[in-house]
Amino acid sequence: MVNKLPKICLWVLFGISVIFALMFALGGSETVVLHGDEFSEPTYTNMLLYWTYFLAILAVAITLVVSLFSYAKLFKKNSKRAIAILAILVVFALIFVISWAIASPEKINIIGYEGTDNVGNWARYSEMCLYVCYVLAIGAVLAIAGSSIYKAIKK
Repeated sequence: MVNKLPKICLWVLFGISVIFALMFALGGSETVVLHGDEFSEPTYTNMLLYWTYFLAILAVAITLVVSLFSYAKLFKKNSKRAIAILAILVVFALIFVISWAIASPEKINIIGYEGTDNVGNWARYSEMCLYVCYVLAIGAVLAIAGSSIYKAIKK
């Protein structure tokens, strides 16, 4: 039964997703007025969005729980390797924290955009993402170059 439970859950979630997708696609639409303009919005948009949020949160939760269990299993088996993995995770967390700290909350000037999502924490979040991308890209290039040099020296 334990081996069949994931398949049963998968098919139940898939079936619910298909039903919600069909309701969204075939359920009609309603007129929505936004800033003086009329738009046609499918009737079941919110339901589909909430279902998508639920599935995303469920996937993240399951991934975290399985990762924690496998990490605990690894820690019992090979504590040195487990501590090395933990050190890598700490370095990644530091990259994110430092990127957030040096990011600016000042308004980002975007041509043609007059909204409020380009100032404060959203501006800081955008800049943090850019800094993280820069650091990870540089790290990837250094890792590729370093492994090539290491292989050349090893021969």
